[in-house]
Amino acid sequence: FLLTVPASQEALIRQGRPAEIDFGILSKTEISGIVFNDVDGNRQLGPNSVGLKGIQLSLEDGTVETTDDFGRYAFRKSGLGPHRLTLDMKTVPPEYIPTVPIFVDLELAEGESFSYNIPLKRAQ
Repeated sequence: FLLTVPASQEALIRQGRPAEIDFGILSKTEISGIVFNDVDGNRQLGPNSVGLKGIQLSLEDGTVETTDDFGRYAFRKSGLGPHRLTLDMKTVPPEYIPTVPIFVDLELAEGESFSYNIPLKRAQ
């Protein structure tokens, strides 16, 4: 959860009078992961894995994110409910092929984060 106001606040309290303080809390739901060169061929992110920059992923609503210098992507303001995360194959360098499905269906509940790493291997 994310606070939308300071974590502590002061209030003047007087006998016989109500005092009101509002604390805003947002649930943090996000979809994130890493697109990487699976050097070891084990489909697991490890010390020899190298993140790939500039690859795009999208959600069913058309929202697009691009991987950073380390292959990371994040949809930080994902809504609750069902989503489809899709790897845009047009942005994957031609020498790489994915070793997992290029889309995944998921459901986000309040305060939940979903991580989907995408290993790519060099074509032979």
